[in-house]
Order: sequence, then structure tokens, then C-alpha cells
Amino acid sequence: MAKLDDALAARHLLNPVTVVAESEARLERLQPEARAAFAVLCAQKLMDSHLRLPKSEQRPFTLSWVPVLQVIWTGLEALDSSSAHAIVHEYLKAFYEGPFNHNLGQDGPPDADDDAAACSIYAAEAFYRGDAKSARWAASRMIDATDAILHSEYDGASQNLIEEFAHPAMQAEIDRLLTALKILESQPWTPAMIPKLRSSFDRDST
Repeated sequence: MAKLDDALAARHLLNPVTVVAESEARLERLQPEARAAFAVLCAQKLMDSHLRLPKSEQRPFTLSWVPVLQVIWTGLEALDSSSAHAIVHEYLKAFYEGPFNHNLGQDGPPDADDDAAACSIYAAEAFYRGDAKSARWAASRMIDATDAILHSEYDGASQNLIEEFAHPAMQAEIDRLLTALKILESQPWTPAMIPKLRSSFDRDST
């Protein structure tokens, strides 16, 4: 990984895997609400992309998390988020106890492994628990989603990992994550930060 970092650094670029890994320590220093905001930014971006797919390609399980993201945003904007936390907890409980949460690998339903769905679940966990690890995993799924898009564009052809990570789409995702972290680190959490955070993620969104 160090050689990959050096190769990208020589081109004034960053390794998305390293950025995500290092984000956890930065998230640990933030308030729980800031961690949740970071996670839901990632989830909302992937969900918005999913909603732009043809109806025939949209997954019901993934779509079932749309209202959860809305509740998280409402909770982050509220002075009292107890109601939002209770609602998100019920969604998480239903998921944990349901058929989509399993250890069956390819023999079980794959719905929860869809990047938009998985990222939404991590965002819900980050909001309910306030932990940095869930927020970090949300960022990781956003990077995974971009990686999958790049693979599909190359029609499954093997690509040099340096070139893949150097792709403008991947570097744009890194920039989104780092910009959000910088905003969140600039001051103690306040709901007034949400418009700026959402604007930083929405620009040139794909």
C-alpha cells in the first residue's frame, strides 16, 4: 500500500483506501452528530444515484432506506433528536432480525450488500450509536461504489490500480470526503453546517 501511496503522491494524487482508513481517527475526535452527518452524506449520495437508475433496476430493499435517511437528516437538524433516534433504532432492529441480515454468503439474499443500501445501514448505525467506525465504513462503501462504476465502464477489463485510483471520478470522491471532514473539524457541531456539507457533496455529483 505504501508503494501505491508513493506512486499516486508523485502525481499529486491521493489513495482513497488510505484516506478512508485515516478518516476514522479524525472522526473519533468529532462529536457524534458530526460523525453521523459524515456518514449520511455518503449514504445520500449513493441513494440519489440509485434513484436515478431506471425503475426496473432499483431495488426494493435499497429503496426501503430512503425514509431512514430522511429521518436522520431531520434528527440532525433538530434540537431534540430523541424521536429520530427511536425511529432509526426500529429500522435497524427490523434489519438485524430480518432475512437480509445473514451469514449465508452467496446463498442468501444479496440486497444488503448493494452499496447504497449498505451505506445507508452504516449511516443509520452512525446516527444511532454515534460511532466513528460506522461512519468510516459508510465512506468506504461510497468509494466501493465508484470503484464498481469504473470497472463497469472498462467492461470488466483488468486495470492498473494506480490508474483506477487516479481516475478523476475517484479523486473527486476523495475530495468530497476530505472537504466534509475539514468542514466538520472547523467548529463544534451545529445543524447550521448541514447546507454547506450537502453543497460540498452535491457539486458535480454523478
